[in-house]
Amino acid sequence: MNDMQPNTQGNGMTPMKVPEQITNNPDGTSTVIFPEGTSGNNNDVVREFSGQNGTGTLLLQLSDLTDGTSEVFDADPASIQKIVGQVGQAFGIPDVASLVTSIDVRFSGPNETGKALSGTVDTTLGDSYEFSLSDGLKPGEIVSVKEFTGPNGTGNFDETIDVFGNGDIQINAFNGNSGLTQGVTAMQEDFNTSGELAKVRDQLQNGDVLVENFNYDANGKEIGGTLQEFNAQNQLVSQVNVAPSSQPLPTLGGQQAIANIVAAIAGLNIPVPGSATAAVAPPQQPKVMLASAHH
Repeated sequence: MNDMQPNTQGNGMTPMKVPEQITNNPDGTSTVIFPEGTSGNNNDVVREFSGQNGTGTLLLQLSDLTDGTSEVFDADPASIQKIVGQVGQAFGIPDVASLVTSIDVRFSGPNETGKALSGTVDTTLGDSYEFSLSDGLKPGEIVSVKEFTGPNGTGNFDETIDVFGNGDIQINAFNGNSGLTQGVTAMQEDFNTSGELAKVRDQLQNGDVLVENFNYDANGKEIGGTLQEFNAQNQLVSQVNVAPSSQPLPTLGGQQAIANIVAAIAGLNIPVPGSATAAVAPPQQPKVMLASAHH
């Protein structure tokens, strides 16, 4: 960490570097402000640590970037529980916050203003999720999520989750995703605007494709469906009617749930460094996919 005294060049011609400013907070944390940033791509940086005098674990960091956007890193368990818990509740996975170790979000304006654009979530399981709320979205899509086997968007990319404004959700698993059954190289699940599982598409190792379509009555009760088999040339080989499933099918999304997700994202507000309280990290939990826990 830099010395608290101004850093002059000695010749009087170069402006003095403004030193960082350290504030010890009553809750035992400390806030460190870098008025001139820490690298060439940011203007100023504020960090909060779990200990006094800039020591301990980094809990929060707010960076104003030179392109006019800002980035917020949050590794404080208390605020993660509040922030991620809202989105998890909307997805129907209320305990998802216990799996998150940090969240990094980029905003369109400085000082965490404007709209949330994208971010990365690291988990206690060692994997990570990258999400986009702006770039690369399909028509009608409001959130795109990619799962990686390593932290901070590293490792193998093995799942996508596409959330649409009308309530549809599409999940694609591939590249050895742990949710795939033996002999299946890729799987696509489509949930309709009512949150019902509408279709499952399995890509088999031999090139064949199995597509199961599910039908529901007006009350949302499954009433059976069809199972189609296509060969490697995408030719329909067989089609049979299937009876209703013996177990209740998973549900995900739906118009109300998506409205809740949109509201949770719109209200995304990570605490400004200096307001967090140090806390003990939550214990590790068995692996559960953040948005596809039905596997």
